[in-house]
This record gives sequence, C-alpha cells and structure tokens, in this order.
Amino acid sequence: MNMKHSIPKTAIVYACVLALAGCNSVAHKPVTSSKPIMRPADDGAGCNGTTRPRPGIGREVIETECAFARTMADRDFKAFASFLDDDTVFFNKDGALLGKDAVLKEWKPYFDAAAAPFSWEPTRVNWNMKDLAYTTGPVYDASGKCVARFNSIWRKQTDGHWRIVFDKGDGKCDPTVIPGGGKDD
Repeated sequence: MNMKHSIPKTAIVYACVLALAGCNSVAHKPVTSSKPIMRPADDGAGCNGTTRPRPGIGREVIETECAFARTMADRDFKAFASFLDDDTVFFNKDGALLGKDAVLKEWKPYFDAAAAPFSWEPTRVNWNMKDLAYTTGPVYDASGKCVARFNSIWRKQTDGHWRIVFDKGDGKCDPTVIPGGGKDD
C-alpha cells in the first residue's frame, strides 16, 4: 500500500464524514407561521362575464386563460400559438409534447374544422406573488357536455405577457362545477 496516495483519500473521507455530521447538528429554526405559496381565485372565475373585475395577478391570469380559450372558439390558430411558451409541455393520450412546435403540430387539426371540437374555461386560479400561476376548469365537447378538466401552469414573461408552460387534462369531470364559478375544485 502506498501511504502517499492513501493519506489524501483518508483525509477526504474524514472531511466528508465531518461535513455530513455537521448537517445533523445544525439547529433548525422552527416555522411558527406559514404563508401559502399560491393564492386562491376570486369567487366567480370564468370567461362568460361572470368574473368580478378585481385587479391583480389572479384577474390577469383569468383573462389570459379566457383569451386563450377564445382562440379555439374563434378558430384562430395564430393567436393560439401566441399563448405558448417556447418550452411548453402539453400532454396528450400518448404522453408529453415537448416544446411549442410539437404542441402546434398536434393541435393544428383541432383548428381545421369550421366548428370548435371542444371548449374550456377556468373555474379556479392560483398564483404566487411573482410570475407563476395555475388554472383549472372544465373542458366541454362540441355539444356542451363536460368531458374532462384542464390543468395549466402559466409563467409571466419579461415582456409582461403570461404564456402557458404546462398543460395536462384529466378525464374527470365533475358535473356540479358550474362554468364561471360554483363548486370549489
């Protein structure tokens, strides 16, 4: 055994053990109060004029989600694209669509028909106090039947616009959720 090489290794191991032991001996300050990371939506979130016109981040995000939903109703694919972050992640039945181009390729057929195949609106919004927000609400088929829920994460960009960075639906639809508000999610 060559002592010249084993001493530095021993010293390194010893230093690591001391460092790890020190982590366990640090006194942690107990949390005496907590603030929620996300804030609840104003009552009456929704797109059909049922929202209360309160200023602030929640209002901005609700309006953004509603404008995003209108792109489908208006059959405006270009406007739809403008709401997507370049690094957005959307999920479909086969898995994740990574990036704006993948989402646009997958969603283009939804905009080709004369009538929208589905619609959505937020019933809840939560946000941090800076640049992230979450929206959720029912998704309706063309006949107006609730068929799913959407769940989206939005990020406020440096240009001041909210863009969607994550979207995942689920097949659960609670028929007691009223468009424009109603039952708490």
